[in-house]
Amino acid sequence: MANPLDVYIPFIKFLGLFAGQDIEFILYDTSKEQIHYVENPFSYKIGDRINGIERKFLEDEIYKDRDFVVNYRSLTKDMKKLRSATYFMKNTKAELIGMLIINYRVNELIEMRGLLNQLINGPNNDEYAKEEYNFLESLNLSFEDLMNSTIEEVIHMYNVPPERLSLDEKLEIIKTLNERGVFLMKGSVNEVAKELNCSEVTIYRYIRELYGSDYPK
Repeated sequence: MANPLDVYIPFIKFLGLFAGQDIEFILYDTSKEQIHYVENPFSYKIGDRINGIERKFLEDEIYKDRDFVVNYRSLTKDMKKLRSATYFMKNTKAELIGMLIINYRVNELIEMRGLLNQLINGPNNDEYAKEEYNFLESLNLSFEDLMNSTIEEVIHMYNVPPERLSLDEKLEIIKTLNERGVFLMKGSVNEVAKELNCSEVTIYRYIRELYGSDYPK
């Protein structure tokens, strides 16, 4: 019997041809718990099981409330840095049948940004030293480390103390953190509240101002 995910393979091939070799498309069969197809492979191969944050997505069953997660950070097995996204594939009964994981290699872009910062700020500038990019440094990082790393990175983008952030800036931070999947992790609201020097109640108010009174569920 044909796998129902086979119908997506021609479209994934099309995306891979258009996107180029720096973007990997992984079609994961959740019923068999293994990768069904890979286009432009550089971190996984057909038959592999997934690990890392994508495994956490399945364990926490976040697909029940979300259709996708975009712009989270991950690493290849040889420690290359990625910007990633996952789309949860469901049948007509809203049952999960697979995931489409997209990995974009960004190592060269990060190195280019570092060079530009050095040219702009000078090689001995303290801000350049900080800007060595607060990416994940190891596949052995816990999810708490991943969460804290992402929170610190996003807040650092504004380069001002939390008490000097405007309401619009704080809302933009909350929006960016949500898009990166931070609020899918337990304890995230408390960590964001500590970084922004406010209460958890305030963070929930920001979230609901952005996404409505029913969020988070």
